[in-house]
Amino acid sequence: MAASKGLPMPWIDNPTPTSKIQPGIQVRLKTAKIPTDDPCLDFDTITNEFFKIYRPFSPDNSIIHFFEFRGQGPPPSDVGYPGDVYFDLKPDQKHRLYRRNCQRWEYPADTTPGQFIWHPYLARTVLGVCPERGATWVPVDSEWSAVPASGTEHDLIRNMVERQRMSAMKRQIGDSETRSANDTSKRQRLYQSNISGSSDGSQITKTSQLAQYVALLSDHISRATDVTVETSQTQTRIASEPAWEPHLRCLELKMKEVLESATSARSERDRAVRERDELARERDETARELNQAARERDRATFERGQVTRERDSFDRQQTNTRRKYDALERMYADLECRFIKVERERDAAESERAEAEQQHDRTRARLKDAREQVISSRKENLRLSRLLAAKEADCEASERKCSEFIDAIRGFTG
Repeated sequence: MAASKGLPMPWIDNPTPTSKIQPGIQVRLKTAKIPTDDPCLDFDTITNEFFKIYRPFSPDNSIIHFFEFRGQGPPPSDVGYPGDVYFDLKPDQKHRLYRRNCQRWEYPADTTPGQFIWHPYLARTVLGVCPERGATWVPVDSEWSAVPASGTEHDLIRNMVERQRMSAMKRQIGDSETRSANDTSKRQRLYQSNISGSSDGSQITKTSQLAQYVALLSDHISRATDVTVETSQTQTRIASEPAWEPHLRCLELKMKEVLESATSARSERDRAVRERDELARERDETARELNQAARERDRATFERGQVTRERDSFDRQQTNTRRKYDALERMYADLECRFIKVERERDAAESERAEAEQQHDRTRARLKDAREQVISSRKENLRLSRLLAAKEADCEASERKCSEFIDAIRGFTG
């Protein structure tokens, strides 16, 4: 697939879009990986419509860019390109997820409730929402889904926002502890100590510092109380203010600061432990949900295979029924042809019978004339007696033939 240099690529050309309608909108440039080994469609077929409008991202053409917007209220119409997503996080109302189609923003729940949210240009690509990574475009057979298995769309988006907020807080706490563990220059300059933090955090470091400060204070007090002056007979302490008291007050202030810091660190550690336990519970719950989703996916795959087998069986039955119907159609056409042929033969036989009856009537008329001639002329009768006998014989033969023919016709038609 050759890249076209004349086509636009707005996600790369303008990676930080701004909105005049909603100035405080949050925008994040994200990428989605389109599988190049799809078993149903090849990569060129999946991205055919997309690369007719936008140029590919070099060097990997399977990476598709899109913007994830977050704001308070409906999405503004002056930002967004086909395939971008928008989260409506306005307080005191239900969170919503919008998709940018070819022309405008749309709320898919109004058109396809409980269904996949398809990419406007990429075939077999739907919108998925992950609690940790947010929204992205994934293959249609992926385990992610923009439709929650339980709860509502508002619950899914709220869970995603809470998860990401907790992850950000955890990273911030970790960075703060790392900086406090590494920043030891100030303590080394004041107390000439070189106490390094352990891998467990700042709590052990501050506890070790506290122990060292207590030891230093005890040493200073012991040295200061040993300072005496000799008189002629007795040994007394210095009546004026001891020289170690300012240093002692400074050490007490520093000890108080260290104790407060240790208490704060202990509280932070306890809070971090609670958050870690909560994250562990959420991780276990997520693992259980993933296992349940995997079982449901396997069950859905089995049911889909069963439905496919039933559909194939129904297709085979329908094919056999169609073949039988075609055979019956051919048989019916053959019977119609034979019936038409029999009708024609019957009509021909009827015509022949009518013609034979007419001939029989004519013969009887001639016989009557002959008998009248016999009555009128005896001589003619004697002369024609032999002829009449011959005619009668012929007539009888004709009658027999006619009777046989009529019987044959009746037997054929009956």
